[in-house]
Amino acid sequence: MRIFLLLSMVFLSFSLKANESCVKEILEENNSINLAKNETSSSEKIGVANLFYDHSLNMKGFIKPSNSLFKNFITTLNSKIALVSNDQKFYKYTYGIKPLNNSDVGKITSSESFYKCPLAADQCPKRRAKLSKILKVVEKQEDSLIIIVTDLFIGMDELIGDGINAIRNPIAAALARGDSIGVYGIKSQYEGTITGICSGNNYNLATSRPFYVFTIGPKENVLALKEIMDKDVISKFGEENFKFNIYTNDIIKTPFIENSWPSNTFEIGGGISTVNVFGEDLKLYQFSVDKKSDPLKIKFDLNNIQTPYTLPVKDLYAEVDVYVQRKDSGTCSNDWRSYDPNKQNVVYFSEQNGTNVSFNLFDKSKNDRISLKRDKNYIFNIKYRAKGVGVTSNDYWMNEWSFVCDDIGKYIESGTTFFPTLNLAALGSNMEDVQSENFEDQVISQMNLGFYLER
Repeated sequence: MRIFLLLSMVFLSFSLKANESCVKEILEENNSINLAKNETSSSEKIGVANLFYDHSLNMKGFIKPSNSLFKNFITTLNSKIALVSNDQKFYKYTYGIKPLNNSDVGKITSSESFYKCPLAADQCPKRRAKLSKILKVVEKQEDSLIIIVTDLFIGMDELIGDGINAIRNPIAAALARGDSIGVYGIKSQYEGTITGICSGNNYNLATSRPFYVFTIGPKENVLALKEIMDKDVISKFGEENFKFNIYTNDIIKTPFIENSWPSNTFEIGGGISTVNVFGEDLKLYQFSVDKKSDPLKIKFDLNNIQTPYTLPVKDLYAEVDVYVQRKDSGTCSNDWRSYDPNKQNVVYFSEQNGTNVSFNLFDKSKNDRISLKRDKNYIFNIKYRAKGVGVTSNDYWMNEWSFVCDDIGKYIESGTTFFPTLNLAALGSNMEDVQSENFEDQVISQMNLGFYLER
């Protein structure tokens, strides 16, 4: 009798080990996510930073208040840019692109003469520093950091036909060559008359206005500069006055993989329990599921896997490889069978609220779900994928800080003290479109699950 028990224990131990070996083999075959993205890159100084300053007439109002955010931000930017670049070149643009001597850089924040218009008086309010004009420089500048400072009044001529292409094409070219585009929106104190608004309107009651800083170059340098500005300016003046987004093709930075997910990932419903179906020390989460179970909800925050400040990925879905254990002979090829890869109806996208997303598994309300036999062991290799990227709600800051000419009367009559930016929402929408067009359907995270489906 003792010999029989001993042999049974040896056989059981061998069976468990063999089964564990088969599970490891299946998991290793399916872990195809690019783990290189888990590596953090340190930034090296870029060769040259080229800084372009809009000096159109309406920019002058940013330097009149004694301690405006414009003056603080730009002074810090000009003094700290050497921390991320070996060489710096400064330019002003509105009436043509002209280089600045180092002795003139301080005038950007201190001298009204810097914003003096060289044109006839009646022509000055009409002249705008077109974003499309300065972005032409971006198409020709590689291996550099481009910085553009402007109040971004964008007329309809820049939003249609050749005008919008002159904005979109350089942005697309920058993304295509691997550069990233950072966009700061900064609400600054303002004093003076805003001229030439929508067919010649003027406004002098604004006490604050946004200005914008574009940073175009390698992602590491764009984010290194952001970190410096966070420490030296934003932390001192309050985050509520600062907005920032980065547009990049390198969106997923630290994907979740295997069983290395946050502890609050699963919302376990009734009829589901955590058990070691296949043994310990395997890179998968394991559950036992009864016939009347609730769905298993899987939740995660995109902020934990994306490059900071990127638009959230969207149009999410799950791609699932399903394996079922048919017997327990100890031979992997005999014991395990994979399901038809075209049968993906196992894990269903549930909802996305900003960066918070959720999926459901074992959702009995889905009539097209695949049929899984009971009293069997299963392995699910789940790849969470995204088809697109972009804003998922209307409360995006570029929408909130924007107005169109049809609404100008409302702003003038109300006596608003914060004067928004003409057609900013349209610019944001076009930048989102370019980002989406450069985004390819991709795996954003991967998970291994093991189940025993009870009778």
